[in-house]
Amino acid sequence: MTTQDDHDPAGAEPDRKAGKVAARQVEANDWKWLMSSKQGRRCVWRLLEKAGVYRTSFTGNSETFFREGMRNMGLFVVDAVHTHAPDAYALMVAESKAKE
Repeated sequence: MTTQDDHDPAGAEPDRKAGKVAARQVEANDWKWLMSSKQGRRCVWRLLEKAGVYRTSFTGNSETFFREGMRNMGLFVVDAVHTHAPDAYALMVAESKAKE
């Protein structure tokens, strides 16, 4: 009979946790970097527009499911930006309004 200790050497759990924390920090830094430039904010804004985050996805037919999938990914991006670079989100919106 095997035990948890046979598959998980001592110290492996703290290493895994540290790795997850480091990965989350890398992701946060990536979003901050992307949103720190005007070019990055333009790319994110175009992605959100294409994803249909700011419009309805209902079509009355099966295309709704496709649009909802795209919108879901756009909402993932919105959440990441709000979490990691909230001030940059407001700046991005203002910049998009200025170009109209």
